[in-house]
Amino acid sequence: MSTPLVDGCSCDGSGRVYVPETGNMKACACWPLRTSLLAREKANIARDYLDATFEVFEPRQEYPNQQYVLDYCRAYADQWPAVKAEGRCLAILGQRASMGKSHLANSVCLSLIEKHWTVSVADQDVCLFVNVMNWFMSIRLFADKFPTPAKGSPTWDDLMENVEYRRERDRLARFDQRMLSTELLVLDDLTRFDPTPSRLDRLYNVVDHRVSNRLPIIITDDPL
Repeated sequence: MSTPLVDGCSCDGSGRVYVPETGNMKACACWPLRTSLLAREKANIARDYLDATFEVFEPRQEYPNQQYVLDYCRAYADQWPAVKAEGRCLAILGQRASMGKSHLANSVCLSLIEKHWTVSVADQDVCLFVNVMNWFMSIRLFADKFPTPAKGSPTWDDLMENVEYRRERDRLARFDQRMLSTELLVLDDLTRFDPTPSRLDRLYNVVDHRVSNRLPIIITDDPL
């Protein structure tokens, strides 16, 4: 990540500056913005939604209950300590793609990042935004790129020694683990995917684990 453009930034990208008078390091002027950007990246916020905050969400007259939904989502974020302790989940439903469901879910994440994830990005995992269709797409692309041969065959041994395979396999495994453990998981467009048995099992395991452990989930979807 390049150095954020902040007045007084002099860290050359490290986020810390040396203070000769004390012989210690201190946070650079860019540190709050830098940690916020890192947290947004870690939270898997899509580029199109980096500025999708509550403040820029404009309820539309054709959807009379949008103001209520906006206020409810804002309260969900504002009451985060209680929400987290209770494992409170939230469903944002709407029949049309333009109703702002993903925007509001992103707004919750951005609010939590601003309030709870700007001190130590490396040691925190406040939220993870997952578009379900994209999640399954990444798994399918991996399977297409690295077809699994018969275990114990020479091709299997070659695959296990493939550095790129191991790197991609571990990356997907870490992402799946974060879906189980992050403080808040957003499942965007929950049912907008081809529901094969393996995909349904994978999704069910995530939801069941989080519900069983009282870990909050936000889902966005079309109503049944």
